[in-house]
Amino acid sequence: MPSRVAFIGNSLPRRCGIATFTTDLQQALSKSRLNVETAIVAMTDHEHRYDYPLVIWRQINGCWGRVNY
Repeated sequence: MPSRVAFIGNSLPRRCGIATFTTDLQQALSKSRLNVETAIVAMTDHEHRYDYPLVIWRQINGCWGRVNY
């Protein structure tokens, strides 16, 4: 059974250094030889929508921590 890892942080296409780092980290782990399933829980600006790829499992919107399901 594969392990499952979720990264919580900003994610591309949001443009910032943390988004690039989180995306690079998720991609590196998913391409590794480890038996690991990866996903990202993306922090999203309040009232803003991004065209996230399928690897984004959930979005947390705004400073109040509301989660979109």
